[in-house]
Amino acid sequence: MNHAYFLSRMEQGFIQKLESERIYAPWIQQGKQLVYIWNHNEIMKSIYAQLSGRERRLLLLLITHIGCEPFDWPKLEKHTQSLISGAEARVGLMLLVKKGLLFALRKSWGEQLYVMAHDGLAMWQQIVWSQEYEKLFWNGETQAVNEKGTVPAAEQERRQREIVLTNQGGTGLAHIIFQSLVYMSQNEMKLTKSGALTKRALHKWKEGLPLNDDTFQACGIKYAYMDVYSESIAVVLDFMIRLEIVLEKSEELVLQVEEIRHWLTLSEAEQNKRLYQLWKQLMFPAESWLQHIALLLERQPNEVWISTDDMLRWLRNCEVISENSFLHAEKLVEKLEAEWIHPLLAFGWLEKGRYSSQEQAHFYRWSQHPLASVAINDDSEGYLYIQPDFEVLVPPDVGFAVRWELSAMADHRHTDSMSLYQITKKSLQRGIETGRRIEQILAFLKQHSVDGIPEHVQFTIEQWAREFGYKAEMFDKQRDKSIIMETTGVVVSEMKEEQQMAIRKGFLDSRHLFIHLEMERQLPALEELYPELRAVPTAWLKDYRTYHLSTRREIIEKAMEWKTTLQIRGNGIDRVILPRKLHEVDETLQIIGVEEPYGNEINLFFGDCEEMRIIVPGLYEKY
Repeated sequence: MNHAYFLSRMEQGFIQKLESERIYAPWIQQGKQLVYIWNHNEIMKSIYAQLSGRERRLLLLLITHIGCEPFDWPKLEKHTQSLISGAEARVGLMLLVKKGLLFALRKSWGEQLYVMAHDGLAMWQQIVWSQEYEKLFWNGETQAVNEKGTVPAAEQERRQREIVLTNQGGTGLAHIIFQSLVYMSQNEMKLTKSGALTKRALHKWKEGLPLNDDTFQACGIKYAYMDVYSESIAVVLDFMIRLEIVLEKSEELVLQVEEIRHWLTLSEAEQNKRLYQLWKQLMFPAESWLQHIALLLERQPNEVWISTDDMLRWLRNCEVISENSFLHAEKLVEKLEAEWIHPLLAFGWLEKGRYSSQEQAHFYRWSQHPLASVAINDDSEGYLYIQPDFEVLVPPDVGFAVRWELSAMADHRHTDSMSLYQITKKSLQRGIETGRRIEQILAFLKQHSVDGIPEHVQFTIEQWAREFGYKAEMFDKQRDKSIIMETTGVVVSEMKEEQQMAIRKGFLDSRHLFIHLEMERQLPALEELYPELRAVPTAWLKDYRTYHLSTRREIIEKAMEWKTTLQIRGNGIDRVILPRKLHEVDETLQIIGVEEPYGNEINLFFGDCEEMRIIVPGLYEKY
């Protein structure tokens, strides 16, 4: 989920608090909104430079090890306990939430979850690891990925020459959704008493789906009627329900006329953008290293190859995975492909290749980048090619509104670089019975065909229509039940961002249950992070002095309770330690803890602690 989604769920008062943060003042005063600020690379570089060392340390840890996965305090403490004190982590966490760099949600019993926005992680990836791109080398000789995170031109040319395709991707998800809509419009979609589609309807639908169920089994998707619906149908139906072009009622699946009309006027690029965002919201990986590869892939231009070697090397340079990772590179690639790459290949967005001389190498490139900038509509659209044998060739630049009308009167055979349809006597009858007069059908075919209708094809169509013996007005009433698209002077719609699309109930079970939680309305004051702060003598926090043995013990115990550090001086040595426990040795107390900033374990006897004070991050911390 992106920044805009979280802001759309916030109360106005909380948004105003975010806008009042001093760090945003220069841009808020210029009339810029928070979403603009958070998605502007140069502005966020400036903001990152203004963060405190504490905030940057915690932010880097979150980016590296957690990413966009929701986390609670115990999970964060587990990641931070060997690096920074608990108090330091709590204060850093609260400051990041106050700036909107993390979002807080509240469980029903009052505990909080925290999460980073997808576009936030993508932005930090570019800012925090901008130098890491320059450290990547191809075979130890030439740079493979430049400072922009893309492959340099010389290496691109080499890869374009030498890499051969091993998987050119699927038909295209937009076309799969389209053909499923056509199938639903031409067949009954009644539900059984159990609430599922009939086996006959599912079988016919599955026959027309160019998707492999194995692709989605590896993703671990879950849904109702898993013993009835195939994975492919479940995935496609989920898209259609979340897009609100299909409504699941108690007795049948119902096409939503106006929503479909709008959807069919979108370009394929706009549809792909919406579909990718939905898939990402639903199936974005849980592990941070997979999230970073998904985001790194998004930054690659169309038709540019990037290898798994490139990506894994970059992850190691960024310390997202260690050099001595317990997972072998082959296992990482296997997991990457199963959880993220294979669906993108199936949806027709990615292609896969390899060097002919290196069969073990994996390369990927976008064939249809779903987030690429959409070209401004120039009002030009491709034409149909009607063949003498009644076949109709449909180039890829023919819009979906025209394809929809063609599907009413012709049968779809297949789609790859071109789509192939066949006009038959039965398909023509279907077109007429759905409220399209024969005059309108012929006018449509003439208008959208590059060379018009072959003479004998038109003669046969007219003869078939006469054989049906239908009066012109007989099926006019069916127009109210059919979705008939206007194909003259169609204006391609622009896609409107719909933030609530993420929380609509679909057919698949969402992995991200946190989206149903309430946004936190207020944050605690810094003082509230330290229980009984007011009961603690101020001198323990401000003054570096010698104390009685019993007082020293109280001070150490309070520091352990707050999970914060102590400043200690003994035998002329100043130290900052994070106490873990007190231990009695021969009737003498010993502190066992971690020395900062080195992170090494240290044991100190009370005699080594002549002077001390508690460091309270955010309140009393100068020393």
